[in-house]
Amino acid sequence: MYNTRIHPYFSIHGRLYSKDDLLELGYSLIKEGEEFEMHIGGFILDWIDSSPTILVKTSGSTGTPKDIALKKEQMVNSALATGNYFNLTSKSSVLLCLPATYIAGKMMLVRAMVLGLDIHFVSPTSSPLKFVERSFDFGAMVPMQVANSLSKLNLIKKLIIGGAPISNSIREELKGVDNSSYETYGMTETITHIAVKPLNNKMAKNTPFTVLPNVEISTDARGCLVINAPNISDEPVITNDVVDLISTKEFYWLGRFDNVINSGG
Repeated sequence: MYNTRIHPYFSIHGRLYSKDDLLELGYSLIKEGEEFEMHIGGFILDWIDSSPTILVKTSGSTGTPKDIALKKEQMVNSALATGNYFNLTSKSSVLLCLPATYIAGKMMLVRAMVLGLDIHFVSPTSSPLKFVERSFDFGAMVPMQVANSLSKLNLIKKLIIGGAPISNSIREELKGVDNSSYETYGMTETITHIAVKPLNNKMAKNTPFTVLPNVEISTDARGCLVINAPNISDEPVITNDVVDLISTKEFYWLGRFDNVINSGG
């Protein structure tokens, strides 16, 4: 049995929602919303029910994609860590422009409910800022969305980018954007990002990933990253990502184990 806690300042599009309100909203979105809103409604109902876990699909970072059950308490811990790292406080505004079918979209909703954020959602298209005119304190995108939103990215003060490799051309463009953009490293098994890297300061190109609080890293015999984060995973997460380990807190990502070519010098 899990007792879901909803922050008293949690709001959607500026309107406060209690746990009781969310039950009605979830059903309403499923019944009357657009497809992306139906997924949001479905997740909200899953989040406020009494089950201690949420079933999510993995991306394949640690093996063949599959369904796994994540503990809600560990998802709360992840939300608190992100809020702490990016200084998100109650009433901060956030934009959800990722689908709620995957962990990144689900966790934006969890952060809002746990931290008391004002969340606004738009259709998760390749150009999510096309009709957006206001600014937000925080948001998350995949690289394709970033590439199509460069002229308006300054509307999101702190932006995390993940889900796929970021091209060199996007990295160069981000240096001229007036916001704070971060590349993230993470996966479903680690409940989204466990490490971040600034993208638009002058040293960004040579900056390693830095892990969030309460996360420690090492490598296995293959040189692949091993993540020890007891607040968000009961067991160490063994990845297929080859890294250059700087310390238990910093690393450079080199590539996927199956795709890394050893030239022999």
